[in-house]
Amino acid sequence: MPPEPYSMEKKKQEFEAFYRETYLEVIQYVRLHIRDRNDLEDVVSRIYLVAWQKQESFSDYENKRGWLILTAKNVIGNYLQAKRKREAWIELVEDPVLVGSENTRELLSCDLEEYRPGNVSEEDFRMFLMFAVEKQQVTVVAKHFGLSVAACYKRVERTRKRLREHC
Repeated sequence: MPPEPYSMEKKKQEFEAFYRETYLEVIQYVRLHIRDRNDLEDVVSRIYLVAWQKQESFSDYENKRGWLILTAKNVIGNYLQAKRKREAWIELVEDPVLVGSENTRELLSCDLEEYRPGNVSEEDFRMFLMFAVEKQQVTVVAKHFGLSVAACYKRVERTRKRLREHC
């Protein structure tokens, strides 16, 4: 008789049990590196998303907790790198060379066309302002524009470069 196929329900139950067993440990580990509660929850969610997506590949590991903590280390590293980039962008948007003598906060209440160079689309400019000036999380900006997070980062980066070239 052939073996019973690995059912989705069984996979879900095993993952839920793994989640319950490891959640507090993961939270404590992430808290060592990330203090902001919202960011902490986001990072923990990403860790378990990776675990869910790779559940079949890591299910053969003897030390699943070790695998999960290594995954957490990688996700935290990616998060901190993205945060540093974001902070650099925010610093750049507040750079007077970029926006002249105008206060960047005033850009939000003014006609954007007045400040937007011709080589930047209105949508890209709004995306950049939401991210760098309003300090919206990239996930919020990406969702607002119907983009993936990676595509949103790329468009904001391109806009930043075009704005810098324009100044």
